[in-house]
Amino acid sequence: AAILAGRAAASVSMLPVWCGTRLGPLPSQRRFVALERRSTMRTTHLTESSALAGVPIWRQALATGEPTSCDAERIEVDVAIIGGGLTGLSAAYHVLAAQPDLRVVVLEAKQIGYGASSRNTGMVTPGVGQNLAGLVRRVGAEAAREIYQSSLRAVDYVRELTEREGIEAGLEMNGQLIVAQGRSGRRRLTRQAELLESLRLPCRRLETIGLQERLRIALDAPGGDGTGPAALWLPVAGTLHPGHLLAGLRSSVLRRGGRILEGAPV
Repeated sequence: AAILAGRAAASVSMLPVWCGTRLGPLPSQRRFVALERRSTMRTTHLTESSALAGVPIWRQALATGEPTSCDAERIEVDVAIIGGGLTGLSAAYHVLAAQPDLRVVVLEAKQIGYGASSRNTGMVTPGVGQNLAGLVRRVGAEAAREIYQSSLRAVDYVRELTEREGIEAGLEMNGQLIVAQGRSGRRRLTRQAELLESLRLPCRRLETIGLQERLRIALDAPGGDGTGPAALWLPVAGTLHPGHLLAGLRSSVLRRGGRILEGAPV
């Protein structure tokens, strides 16, 4: 059997929630009404009940669905994919979409989306792990531009995939704001904007007034009198509910005859 590593590399952000803060609706359009404090960690967790304290909110979308488990039976497959995160499920889906007759199995040590795939910010943004300036120094301007453009196409493909498969992941293509923090931040954004513009990549500079149209800020914020943009807006970006995307990909894999085995460490 062909073995495909499906372990996703994703950025994970921990977002603090303070008591008394009024929160808008999450991408799932569900409102969470209870705050529970763990005395040992002195951390505030946003949950629906004490039973879910400490569980990533995205994972709640995976609480129901087709049961998958690993048993002692011996199976023969054409493709075995190790890891049931976004990368693994996407690999299984695309293999089955390209060659429906193949026998495909996903092997997940714990539960679907257990790692970074359900513990992230839900942001769908362009770019690669290395900053763009560093990428240019490493591979050259033209190659860096092609790599970045591939990431732009990947963002668009998320929309195409969810629409084609009917996955209600709460995707909103609302762009990405990169906000300067102080005068040094404005200088950094100036350099970033100049590089994006020189590579003919999409971005828009926002001065303080333009930023205020999108984000509530104080006019006298520190660094507000600095030279350079208050923010950059990247139009090809958005947000979604990672748990719903995982659940949708799981259903698509199973609908195409793939198998998903949880509790199957490799």
